[in-house]
Amino acid sequence: MKVVLDCNIIISFLINPGENIKKIKDAWQNNIFKLLISDEIITEVKEVLIRLEKLKFFNSHESMTLLKLLLKNSTFIKTISTVEECDDKKDNRYLSCANDGKANYLVTGDEHHLIPMRKYKYTKIISPSDFCLILSALPSKLAS
Repeated sequence: MKVVLDCNIIISFLINPGENIKKIKDAWQNNIFKLLISDEIITEVKEVLIRLEKLKFFNSHESMTLLKLLLKNSTFIKTISTVEECDDKKDNRYLSCANDGKANYLVTGDEHHLIPMRKYKYTKIISPSDFCLILSALPSKLAS
């Protein structure tokens, strides 16, 4: 299963992760799904991490640990498609990554722009809670 995670999900790994975010992070780290990421997504994650470090949400060591984990345990997608489907233009980076990586799912907390789309080509756009339901439905050998 190939998945693109919105920056807000990735950043939530560090900021007070709830049960769903923890389940997603654990599934990723246990190779239950393959995380697809692009240069554009990494750039956004870095920018948000820098802003939040300045606001003292976490320290630079925690940021670097997350970035290293992303760089090591993700599949990089060189985005070549130009997507202009989303009202929030910066969210098109997720659709491009999902499209070029042939992702099964784009998981996001963006209820205003991405989730209402429900689907982009062959990628389903879902909330973290819906993705956790999918993870829970996997055979117990995979989901544990």
